[in-house]
Amino acid sequence: MERSQVPTEHARHYSPSSAARWLNCTASVALNEQLPDESSPYAEEGTLAHAVCEYKLRKFLGQQCVPPLGDITNEMNDSADGYVAFVSEHIKDENSVVLVEQRVDFSMFAPGGFGTADCIILNGDELHIIDFKYGKGVKVDTSYNPQMMLYAIGACELFAALYDIRNVVMSIYQPRIDNIDTFVTAASELYEWGDTVVRKAVKDIETG
Repeated sequence: MERSQVPTEHARHYSPSSAARWLNCTASVALNEQLPDESSPYAEEGTLAHAVCEYKLRKFLGQQCVPPLGDITNEMNDSADGYVAFVSEHIKDENSVVLVEQRVDFSMFAPGGFGTADCIILNGDELHIIDFKYGKGVKVDTSYNPQMMLYAIGACELFAALYDIRNVVMSIYQPRIDNIDTFVTAASELYEWGDTVVRKAVKDIETG
């Protein structure tokens, strides 16, 4: 059995994590393709912290999992425990659907666009996207956050055939600076944003 880990594969152009950049500066895509992929101790620390969160959440949900390997600190464990508690607060009942480290696809607006959502919870006609942030340098806001909105569109698409999703709740859980931020919007507003803002940026990138 493979050990729990955060997927490292990303869409070439249209990664949700860099959406703020490519949506607002379409020329940056071509420039960044010329740069080598580099990691950092902070990125590696964040990846491990995410893996701990994934493991603890799957264990809480009763899913098969294996502890991740690495230099796991007490702070990581405490942060992951808080994350699991936060997720559990938003699971409505036994009918709720909870997906962990779920790949989502938003290629209907950005060709080849996909990402991995930390946690998706479906409670009837309401969808909740929760993103864990381990960084402590910059406070992350959910209000019209493009990364979260792309995750949300992809999550809506996962359930579109079976559920009529009306509202989407997006939450950032950033424990090291005590930042828990939530933004609520209508699913229809997300799709309108995708159809206008995202499509326009993609068109500029593809034709530039």
